[in-house]
Amino acid sequence: MYKECAYSVCYFYDRKFFYSKYVYFPKYETEYIIYLLCGLLNNSNNKNNNQVIYDLCAGTGILGITAKILYYKYLVYCVDINKYAHQCVATNANLHRVSIINVLTDIFNTRMVFTDIVLCNPPYIESSKIGNVHNLIYKSLDGGNLGIEFTVNLLQKVCNKVKYMILELGSYEQYLILLNKVKNSFKSIAYIKPYNNAKVCFCVLENTCI
Repeated sequence: MYKECAYSVCYFYDRKFFYSKYVYFPKYETEYIIYLLCGLLNNSNNKNNNQVIYDLCAGTGILGITAKILYYKYLVYCVDINKYAHQCVATNANLHRVSIINVLTDIFNTRMVFTDIVLCNPPYIESSKIGNVHNLIYKSLDGGNLGIEFTVNLLQKVCNKVKYMILELGSYEQYLILLNKVKNSFKSIAYIKPYNNAKVCFCVLENTCI
């Protein structure tokens, strides 16, 4: 049984968002996913307003909602398994007066078919390195033994029909492992390491099978 909980305020891409204690706090560095999205969509070869953008593991919905604000003609889905995240997305979409499709589901057990562009800040912390946190927060952080298993499964089992994946990862080493695991289906077309040397990195992967 879920209970309502109070919201706290954070800022992302110079905009106000709400989050709750059962939804992971958005990091400043995650804005790089939006920078990469803008670079991708501002490329003349990718200017197609009929494309769909999916924010998987949406959490507060900062990625999907920001994408909708910037590219209002695009259809945007925010997808998460956490009911509190689902509530945060609804609250934040209402705050910014944007129309997105807010879906509460398990992405590994859904009839949804993901296409076009996926934005994702997936769980990428090694299971053994996660501290004592609430179970819902633990699930949002747990990337498996190496921290990369969740993302590999995402690309191989869920996103095989997606044209572009824009991802946050925990390290350059995870990036290399991921590329090796999915090399028969995806290639890297962009990579960013934050200027402040944060322990994260970002990449754009293109599906070579489409």
